[in-house]
Amino acid sequence: MLPHAEITHNSRGRLRLRIRAQRGHADYFAGIEQKLAQCPGVERVVTNPVTGSVLLEPAIDLAALLAFAQAQQLFQLAQASAFMPPLTQQVAERFGVLNCELRRLSGGGVDLGSLGFIGLVTLAAVQLQRGHVLGPASTLLWSAIGLLRLPPAGDGKSSGS
Repeated sequence: MLPHAEITHNSRGRLRLRIRAQRGHADYFAGIEQKLAQCPGVERVVTNPVTGSVLLEPAIDLAALLAFAQAQQLFQLAQASAFMPPLTQQVAERFGVLNCELRRLSGGGVDLGSLGFIGLVTLAAVQLQRGHVLGPASTLLWSAIGLLRLPPAGDGKSSGS
């Protein structure tokens, strides 16, 4: 029976798998690194036998990776992780919905970015009033300025990523 792999991170350009049953088996991970390097679409493979992780760059189509891994008898993907989006993706989707609703309720005048800016500037003013200029106040103002550099929120639809 093939060991089970779980997706622990999946973003554009990176896919990290955890193969818990093979932790500590350096020979297994050396072999998997060599074989996955031959998989079409994978430019870099980094394994860590101590943690049982496999990092693939760039992340390729999950179905193609599964087919290759099973054909090479490397691992099979644990069912739970195959259908569950990564936590960061879930959070981003929820914030996108919240942002769209906030813009709708405000008639397009307010979004999460503008609220974040106002909140950070307010917190910086509180820190300045307390005399904490170089630490908290400057950091909060720098973060607020970073929000100004973000592109304006669109209509909440994905840009094809």
